[in-house]
Amino acid sequence: MATSERLEDILAQAAAIEGEAFHYDREQIEAEVEREKASIYEGLGIKILAIAGGFLACIFFLGFLAIAGLIESKGGMLILGVMAIGGSLGLNYATNSRMLDGAAIALYISGLVLITFGMEWESGGIVLGFMVIAVASFFLMRNFLMIFFSVLLFFGSMLWYIGSHESVALFYLYLLVASLSYTIVSLSEPGLLSSGPMLNRRFPALRTGLLFSFVAGLVLTMNSEDFLYGMQNHWLGWCIVMISLLAVVHYITDGIGVQTGRRVLFFACLVVVLLPFLYAPAVPGALLVLLLGVHTRYVTGFACGILAFVYFISQFYYDLQLTLLVKSIILMASGALFLAAWYIIRKTLQRDEAV
Repeated sequence: MATSERLEDILAQAAAIEGEAFHYDREQIEAEVEREKASIYEGLGIKILAIAGGFLACIFFLGFLAIAGLIESKGGMLILGVMAIGGSLGLNYATNSRMLDGAAIALYISGLVLITFGMEWESGGIVLGFMVIAVASFFLMRNFLMIFFSVLLFFGSMLWYIGSHESVALFYLYLLVASLSYTIVSLSEPGLLSSGPMLNRRFPALRTGLLFSFVAGLVLTMNSEDFLYGMQNHWLGWCIVMISLLAVVHYITDGIGVQTGRRVLFFACLVVVLLPFLYAPAVPGALLVLLLGVHTRYVTGFACGILAFVYFISQFYYDLQLTLLVKSIILMASGALFLAAWYIIRKTLQRDEAV
């Protein structure tokens, strides 16, 4: 969908939420949208070169510290890391130069590496420190990539702690937080964009960061032999993802005025269709990403949903400890259930529109 049409939808939803008190400057909003679109691609080559140069400089700097024997000083590494992150924040505020934006990103990540050298890898302190840095960066940084990295840093720190302590319970908590956060933020797009410049500027990076964090959790559920040493009780993950998926279906069907009885029928069909994937929660998770991408017209989410669904279905098929014939029957039956559910929902919606 064109940007102007998407903008019309967002403004219409915001006006419906805020009521008659909602006022806006359309020309200024369109100018800001165009500026944000240009900032994503403008000077992309310069950004890549600046980030690569910053990483090379960080590697040579760490090499110098190793040769000088200074890398053994954990306190020194910690101080240098904090100084590097502070410098990245200063660069982010000092200029709008695309080249310096890239340098700030490289300096930020280099600072995280130095802090890692300065603390115990498996300690809770480094995880807490990274999460504090991520939250502070989210509110203080202005660059899209810096805000995006801060969201990834927050959830990545959680996964780091979960993996190092082999805590399955915390992983399911992570999956719950990631799925609900991405769902709520996606469905709250009009309200967040109209809430003020602070969240308005950060919303695209926040949504993208939550998307990748949620998908990362889904990938780990399909590769649990490498992560958390083959965790059990995958049905808990399925239940967690289904909560968000059913909430989205309820939100959409309620918005288009589907009657309660038919809404319950939709829920029942969805549960039955996805029940074969009780021990593969990534499959309904991919459907959740795909559904939110379609509903909010979020191209990145839509593309990630399709890729994730194809990958998770393929992985599910590969992991089945069954004969090829039984695998084929299961997949054919699942496909038939999906098509049947699509047909029932389509006919029901057409009947409601006719009424």
